[in-house]
Amino acid sequence: MRMHLLLLCCLLPFFLSAQRVLQLEKRSSAKTKKLFEGDELVYQVEGDDIWYEAVIEEIRADVGYLVLADRLVSIEKISAIKSFKDQKWSRSLSKQLYTFAGGWVVFGIADYFIFNQSLYRITPRLIAIPAVAALALGYTIRKIFDHKVYKMGRKFRLRLLDLDPVAAPNRA
Repeated sequence: MRMHLLLLCCLLPFFLSAQRVLQLEKRSSAKTKKLFEGDELVYQVEGDDIWYEAVIEEIRADVGYLVLADRLVSIEKISAIKSFKDQKWSRSLSKQLYTFAGGWVVFGIADYFIFNQSLYRITPRLIAIPAVAALALGYTIRKIFDHKVYKMGRKFRLRLLDLDPVAAPNRA
C-alpha cells in the first residue's frame, strides 16, 4: 500500500497540467494580482487607445507571449490592464448609503405612525429624499468606481511565470 502511494506521489506531477500565471506586480509591494489560463483580460496595447477584451487561452512564459482568442500578444506591448472588481471603499460607502436610506424610510414611517397617527400623512418627501439622495448616490458611486486601471511603467509591471516543477531548469 505504501509503495502504491509513493508511486502515485512521484508520478502525479507528470499528469497534472502546468500552472502558468500572468502576474501583475506593484513596485515595493508584496501583493500581486494573478490571472490564469481561462481568465478574462481587458487590456490596452502601446500606442492604441482601444480597450481589448479577450480570454487567455494559453500563457507562453518561455517566450513572453499570451495566446488570446484572436491574437498573440507580447506582455511588453501591454500598456494597461483594467480590473472590474469593485474598489473596497466604494463598495462599503454604497452599502452605508443604502443602510442610511432604509433607516430614513423606517424611522420616517414609524414617526408618522407613532406621533401623527394618520396613514394619509405619509408624504412623497418621505420616500423621495432617501431614494434620490442615498440610493441613487450609492448606486452611482459604485458604478463610477467599479473598475481600476493599472498602467504599466514605473508603478506596475507584468510578469509571466511557469510554475511547472517538471519543466523547471536544473540548478546544480
